[in-house]
Amino acid sequence: GVQQSFFQLVLDRELGNDAAGNPYRLHPETRIIAAVNHGAEYDVNEMDPALLRRFWVCDIEPSVDDFIAWARNNDIDDVLIDFIQNNPTHLRVDPSQVEPGTVCPNPASWHRVNECLSHMNMLPSDMAGKPSPEGMYALALGLVGTEAAIAFCAFVKDYEVQITAEDVLDGKLTKSEIEKAANSML
Repeated sequence: GVQQSFFQLVLDRELGNDAAGNPYRLHPETRIIAAVNHGAEYDVNEMDPALLRRFWVCDIEPSVDDFIAWARNNDIDDVLIDFIQNNPTHLRVDPSQVEPGTVCPNPASWHRVNECLSHMNMLPSDMAGKPSPEGMYALALGLVGTEAAIAFCAFVKDYEVQITAEDVLDGKLTKSEIEKAANSML
């Protein structure tokens, strides 16, 4: 059914039918763009060659720098971004290089870690320099796997928060936060 819908869109430039059975036609200037996850890590059917040859095809392999640029513009926690910058091998693990069924990190799983920690009020920037709160390791373990979870929690625990003059002048810190800060943080 999905393949037939693609063919209807691409070949006939139609999408579904009205109550009388007449097809809905696309506007003549409509452009169709398709994105597909493929490879050993995905359980998907191969695209029909007749459909595939109607698209311009390219493989996109985002780099660590691409992820970091995206993360900075999408509310990903600064400490998590620093972790990936300092540990780029933990951004993505090739699933074909590990045992089947092993949880491996990838950009989407790091995004989920960020969202979950945010909902749990455990953002890494709030936990930096403190022992990992209960649940942080378990959450990371389930989303990015053992090695990445261990490294991430240790990174957050050992993270040294630095306070800049801009932080103070821009009002990002309260007077009590500044007074509580260790001299090594200033």
